[in-house]
Amino acid sequence: VFANAFGSGAAGAGSYDYRLTTDRTTSFSMLLDNQTNRNHSKLAVGCVVNTLVLSAENDGQVRFRAEGDCARVIETTRAEMSGAASAGDTAILLVDSSGIMSNSILAVASQAGEQLRVTDNNLTTNTITVDRGWGTTASAVISSGDFFLPWSPASQTLASTNPVAGTKGSITITNGVASNIVKSRSWEWTLNNNHEFINDSYGSERAECYVNSQKREILFSADYRLERDLIPLIIGVGKNFDQHDLAVVIGDTAGNKWTIDMDTAEGNQPDIDYPERDVADLTMEWMAISSTDNAEAQLTQT
Repeated sequence: VFANAFGSGAAGAGSYDYRLTTDRTTSFSMLLDNQTNRNHSKLAVGCVVNTLVLSAENDGQVRFRAEGDCARVIETTRAEMSGAASAGDTAILLVDSSGIMSNSILAVASQAGEQLRVTDNNLTTNTITVDRGWGTTASAVISSGDFFLPWSPASQTLASTNPVAGTKGSITITNGVASNIVKSRSWEWTLNNNHEFINDSYGSERAECYVNSQKREILFSADYRLERDLIPLIIGVGKNFDQHDLAVVIGDTAGNKWTIDMDTAEGNQPDIDYPERDVADLTMEWMAISSTDNAEAQLTQT
């Protein structure tokens, strides 16, 4: 999800690096439903993230929300093999192929078996065309009477250090304002790719492509409750739409620390007559900008 939202994601030795790209040519699939002992599945394919939001409140858990579109939804049921197939056969004869949709991923005999990606289904002959040895599996002989099951990933468990228990980090601005001086009550970072699916072919069953309707937006806001002597520290960094290097650091443990880096962010100063107040609630808003495309923001884990 993160790699798709940014356009590029690379895993290193105990780290991740997500960077923005101009053209995002990849999509991902997402399992929506898996019922009746994995005999029926609903899979969304061609998914693209339009909006990614990271946020935290009162030093609590960091949450993320992703919104976007998918090209189509595939529903698939189990099917029985008719005859046998060698490890190299790509045309597979089924007893009944009516419950199989193209782009389905099937597992042979069990969820641990060979995975097949369906590229075509001839309902007249009950023959499906497949890519063999999909994923990390290897092609193998398929026996007569073997069942094909809708494949789904194994259930996942959270590591003891994930997610980060509390932000335990900082929001730093390049004029010396840091979280140990001015602590935020809550913050929200938003990446909006501003694209939408289009379908200009009459009668087509799925969207054919997406376009970037306008320039990408990256926004950041932070809420503060400040006493009078601290108010100028926040007011000062936003006057006249000043530009600053902005970094949000989440976590403080090596291997489980995330940093959102915005090299150039333009601030919007909130309206407040601070000399008349002893305590004030302020919201600072920022927009990430850059003279170089795709350099507005970067997300890394170290």
